Amino acid sequence: MPTDLQALRDLEHVGLGAPTADEAFDRFARLVRRHLKVPAAVVYFVVPQGQVLAGSSGMPEPMQSNRMLQYPGTLTNVIATRGEPVVSSDARLDPLLRDNYLVREMGLVAVAGYPVFDLRGRAVGALCAVVDEPREWSEDDRASLADLAAACTAELRLRAERERARRIQQTAVRANRRSRFLLSLSEAFANANTMDQVEEVIVEVSTAGIGARYCAFALMDADGRGITYRSLVHAEPQFPQRLRQAKLDDQRPLAEAARTGRPLFFRSGDDLFSAFPDLKDLCDPDIGARAFLPVVTAGAVVAVIGLAWDRDRGPDKDSYALQTGLAHYTGHALERARLLEERRESAKTLQRAMLSRLPEVPHLDMAATYSPPRAPTRSAATGTTPWRWTTTRPCS
Repeated sequence: MPTDLQALRDLEHVGLGAPTADEAFDRFARLVRRHLKVPAAVVYFVVPQGQVLAGSSGMPEPMQSNRMLQYPGTLTNVIATRGEPVVSSDARLDPLLRDNYLVREMGLVAVAGYPVFDLRGRAVGALCAVVDEPREWSEDDRASLADLAAACTAELRLRAERERARRIQQTAVRANRRSRFLLSLSEAFANANTMDQVEEVIVEVSTAGIGARYCAFALMDADGRGITYRSLVHAEPQFPQRLRQAKLDDQRPLAEAARTGRPLFFRSGDDLFSAFPDLKDLCDPDIGARAFLPVVTAGAVVAVIGLAWDRDRGPDKDSYALQTGLAHYTGHALERARLLEERRESAKTLQRAMLSRLPEVPHLDMAATYSPPRAPTRSAATGTTPWRWTTTRPCS
């Protein structure tokens, strides 16, 4: 094979990897026929299946229609393999060419072929003029073929440059989208200080930002042996209530994501049911793709985000980055929410401890509450912040 894997991919990227006619290269083939007055001319590119005739004029059927030459050891392959011109007035007398299929079986006699090079200087195809009888190729013939082959090379390289620019632009657009999404995540989670608020942000970002139709958020149980969905309000329809909780050793995607810490992606419902057959009769078969994203903090899974889409879809690099970004920011938000909850509980405990024990007065109910001032003021005499106490004394 004269072209390496990267060269084959480059041909596919510019639309020359499939056996279809190409208007530009068809024009080059017609120019060769008119200028050199030959019965047939081709511009071909080498692919694993054979040679794709991107440009063809005057070739016999079915090659002219199906645009593919699949015979091993063809003469066209020789040109691309050598990366040099192959010119013969009578291929039947040439030891290199006479046993070739095109010469032996299809009656090709005279041939003049010049290689076509890609952007990296690799010979990936050729421009050929073919005749079914002996012909002496003049210097003008050779010069014309060399110029037209160079024009084919320029056309191929121009397409490669355009494709390269398009891919760079596409990458920049994706990177910008990811950056804006991550910024929106940071802003959305900035004010999420409770578990309920964190869950609200997850649902909003998953549906509006990522495009999921349904979303469910599960937290690890306190004993670390199971995981439970906080709410099924935004989960996929008909989700069974008895599946709200899962043990870590259950054969369920929720449990596996929590147990392994690895995200799970399923392109379709069939993919999900193939991996977890027990869910086939429990989940809606009309739901498409699903994803289960573990949320990891301090090296341990603390939650899992479940997403579902109406249609089948694959986890491409862009969507994968967005979903893992959601899981990452959710982990930070959960840590902050739990820290604030601990602080609130500590403050409540401290406040209860600071309340004085009220005296027992007959026929009088007494109660005391702790209420810090909204705008603390410092005492000029002591430099301390005074406490406010309120006492209610309803009559018995």
